Amino acid sequence: RDKEKMLRSEEPEDSVDTAKRKYEKFVTDLSAASKRLETIDAAAEELVAANHSQAAKATARRQQLRQQWDRLLRLKQQKEKSLEGASSVELFNRTCDEALDWMSEKEQQLAAGGAPAADLRTVRSLQRRHAQLERELEPLREKVNTVTLLADSVKSQYPTERANVEGRQKQLEAAWGRCRAQAAERRARLESAVGHQVFANGARQLQDWMQKVREQVASEVHAKDVATAAELVKQHQELHDDIKAHEDEFTEVIGLGKQLVASNPALTDVAETANLLEAEQKAIVKEWQAKDLHLKQCLQLQSFNREADQIDASSGAHEAFLDYNHCGSSVDEAEALLKRHEELEARLTAQDERLAAFAQKAHSLANQKDKHYAADHITARRAAVLQRRDNVRHAAAERRRALLASLAHQQFVAATEELQAWIQDKTRTAKDQSYRDLANLERKLQKHEAFERELQANEKQLRNVESIGQSLQKSDPARATEVSERLDKLHTAWEALVAASRDKGSKLRQASQQRQHRRSIEDAKARLVELERSLTSRELGTDLRSCKRLLIQHQALEQELNQCEQRAEALVAQGSDLVSSGHFDAAAIERDCAALLQAARALRPHAVERRQALEASL
Repeated sequence: RDKEKMLRSEEPEDSVDTAKRKYEKFVTDLSAASKRLETIDAAAEELVAANHSQAAKATARRQQLRQQWDRLLRLKQQKEKSLEGASSVELFNRTCDEALDWMSEKEQQLAAGGAPAADLRTVRSLQRRHAQLERELEPLREKVNTVTLLADSVKSQYPTERANVEGRQKQLEAAWGRCRAQAAERRARLESAVGHQVFANGARQLQDWMQKVREQVASEVHAKDVATAAELVKQHQELHDDIKAHEDEFTEVIGLGKQLVASNPALTDVAETANLLEAEQKAIVKEWQAKDLHLKQCLQLQSFNREADQIDASSGAHEAFLDYNHCGSSVDEAEALLKRHEELEARLTAQDERLAAFAQKAHSLANQKDKHYAADHITARRAAVLQRRDNVRHAAAERRRALLASLAHQQFVAATEELQAWIQDKTRTAKDQSYRDLANLERKLQKHEAFERELQANEKQLRNVESIGQSLQKSDPARATEVSERLDKLHTAWEALVAASRDKGSKLRQASQQRQHRRSIEDAKARLVELERSLTSRELGTDLRSCKRLLIQHQALEQELNQCEQRAEALVAQGSDLVSSGHFDAAAIERDCAALLQAARALRPHAVERRQALEASL
């Protein structure tokens, strides 16, 4: 009953915590009483089981206690609900108070932020602090949500608290709205300050970078070879890559400036800087393009100069080769020089395509759409290189004509010398005095006839050499005198050879005649010797008959002697003819003839004496 009274009674001065402590003490006592109730139930059941005389009373008392216990449990539940409701209202009020205090503190912190600093580092620091502050506002959002849930719960369970709860809700939401608005406004100001500082720093960095680029683009560079020019083009291309790499930065900074101006039109300095950056970016690109064109034209010029230098060097080497004026002093040397010259001409021909490409390239450079800054130099150098090569070709043609003339001359000289040597050799043969040896004259005559036929056959070669010489006199006036002298010398030698051949032929025929004449003389002499032996015989006969016979024989000998004398006179006359014809051995012929005639005449006295002796003997 005391517990029921305690549960049914409510003391207004008790707080929720006091009521909770009393309720918790009650629950503790109730838990202890439940043990006692279980003991009573067990004792009653034992009495009933034992058929105790007080079992009925015990059961009735047990039921009475159970009914009171059930009422007490129901009151406990009601009290628990009552305490829960009071706790919800108090929790709602306390949560609202805590949230309002926290919001008030944050509003003070937001209001104490002041104006953003003038440098990016400080603004970034303030922004980080503000971000931390906004992160600290997140628990407030959870707190407001919690208050809303508590308010809904309290209003649904305790309608009498609706007005109070809704009033506190409005107060809390107003404070939360102010706090959020103040935080957003502070964040916007910091973001604007950061954007302004980022824009200013980015613009300053870009302007510094553009200044360096302008200095690099405006710097004067000079290239004297292809490698240097190519390196300059490469470096300039790297600068272009750097410019391309900064395009995104330009876009970001200019875009940021436009955003800042759009959000705050009063930022005229930002608008001017953004427009200036945009204009300077375009100017940088144009300046780079102009410098790029110049450097590429410089590379083209150096490539052109290198090609021109190489062609000129080749032309110079050809000129040095062509300056060698010696054209050869023999056929072999002239042919060797001509072969080397043909190799030179082959190299010149092989370079024609390269020269044509050079001329075309020079023409293209001098007449390209973007006028080359060295167009006049290119045109003049092209003309000089081509003219020098034309001079080389002309000199090569002159050299070829000179070498061909020299080769023709040396071939003529070789032919004349060869023919001259042959003539000299044949002249020695023609002038030998083999005809003086009268042995084997038939063979010697045959050989000489073959020799004369050889002369006739080689006369055509002489005429060919003379024809070549006459052509050379017309085609090569510088050597005309030498050619004429050689032809005269050759002609003289040939005439001498022909004369010697004719003389030798004549003398061989004379020798043949002399040999025949000498044989006739020798035959006559042999007969005279026989006659002399017969005419000087001492036989006179021993009788008339033998005397007559010997006389008749002597008469025959006299007739034969007469014939021998006539033969001798004929041979003498023949010898005289040979001598008068200019025989080379006239003296020998005259001696032979005189000796024969003397021998013939010397027998006449012997014949007379023999006749007289025979007649006397008869």
